[in-house]
Amino acid sequence: MPNVLDHPIHLPAPDGFDHAIERAVRDLQSAAKLIQKDSDDLVSGAAASLHDAAVSLAAQVQRKSAEVAHGAEDEVRAHPLAAAAAVAVAAAALAGLVAASLSHAPARPVIAKPKA
Repeated sequence: MPNVLDHPIHLPAPDGFDHAIERAVRDLQSAAKLIQKDSDDLVSGAAASLHDAAVSLAAQVQRKSAEVAHGAEDEVRAHPLAAAAAVAVAAAALAGLVAASLSHAPARPVIAKPKA
């Protein structure tokens, strides 16, 4: 069986998160090949690279969520009546869910299984 670590890994162009993931993969490959030599240092280096990737991913998510929030705000300002209608529908759906949970009704229909 061929060794998976011997084959090159093709990752997207490095840009923060991708670069950090690529570094983490390289560190993990090195750790797998040289597990008896300085394994503690290599694994901690891989962990640090994964930490960097997580920090970079969190920053990307924060930027994207800010973009989405601004886009939603612009849509609400552009279409206030549609936004009000959407809020009313969501409120009615929430009220229905609360009423269903208070009456102990099942949230979804129970399908009886045929008897054998």
